[in-house]
Amino acid sequence: MGGVTDPGVAGKENQDDFFVWKSSKEGTFVLGVLDGHGRELGRLASTVASKFYVEALTMHDKKDGLAELRSTPEKFITQLFVDAHLAVRKEFTKYYEDQKWDFVKLN
Repeated sequence: MGGVTDPGVAGKENQDDFFVWKSSKEGTFVLGVLDGHGRELGRLASTVASKFYVEALTMHDKKDGLAELRSTPEKFITQLFVDAHLAVRKEFTKYYEDQKWDFVKLN
């Protein structure tokens, strides 16, 4: 399995990303498509989220063989979604700190 993204409009950055992840044990696949909306940080958002999902799924796979994904898939994927947003927010914060922007951090 694999994928490609459509480059879209000429002269504009393609902010889309995707991942194909396969469990090492039981042949479970998770496919993700990420649409990086945003003028400045859309690409960063989709890249960080894609990397987060692959790392989180790999960690769960090693820890419990994805038992939670199999028993409560909606709960498991919803939590990954929330955690991916937190990872993206963390990278946005780092980006703006590195740019020396003055901003208020929200919890």
